[in-house]
Amino acid sequence: FNPIYMQGGFLPTGIHNPLEDKKANVGVSLGTSFSTNFNKGYAFTTFAKPEIRYKLSKRFNIRGGLSIANSEYANTLVYSEGGLGTYSGNITQGILYVSGDYLISPKVVLTGTAYKEFSIDHSGSDNLFKPGYDGKGIMMNLRISPRENVFIDIGAEYYQGNNPFRQGRYGHYSPNPFIW
Repeated sequence: FNPIYMQGGFLPTGIHNPLEDKKANVGVSLGTSFSTNFNKGYAFTTFAKPEIRYKLSKRFNIRGGLSIANSEYANTLVYSEGGLGTYSGNITQGILYVSGDYLISPKVVLTGTAYKEFSIDHSGSDNLFKPGYDGKGIMMNLRISPRENVFIDIGAEYYQGNNPFRQGRYGHYSPNPFIW
C-alpha cells in the first residue's frame, strides 16, 4: 500500500479545484484497507497523510507531506530474507515526499514525486522485516482524462531499498530498481 500514489493537485475538468482559489492549501487524507488471502490470512492497514500544496502558477503546483501507515498482519504470506513465509504482527511505515504537478492541458496532468520510505516500528522477535522497509525513489505519472470520471494513468518508478514488495533486497526477482 502506498498512499502517495493518490491523485495529484489538479483535478479533471468538471470538478472544482480548490487550488484555483488559493495559493496555499493544507489537507489531510485518512484511509483504511483490508485484504485477505482466503486462507485465514489477512492484512488491515490504516493511514494518515497530511499534505501542504502551493500553487506556483496556473499550470504548476508543488506539494509535500508525510504519510504514516500502520498494518496489522495475521498469517499473511510474505517475502523475507529466508524466502516465502507467514507473518503475524504489526508494522508501521512512513513516507516523506515532495511532488510537482504540471497541467499540460485540462485533461492531461504530469506528476513527479521524490520520496523517502522509513520504518517507524518493525520490532518484535518474529518480525521478518527486521531491517525495515527503508528506501527511496522517484515516480513519474501521466494522467489522461478522456472523459469526466475516466482516467488513464501511465507511470514509472525507480526504487532503491529493501521493501520486499517492491523487488528490493528480499525480492525473488532480479534486484532491478525500475518498477513498472
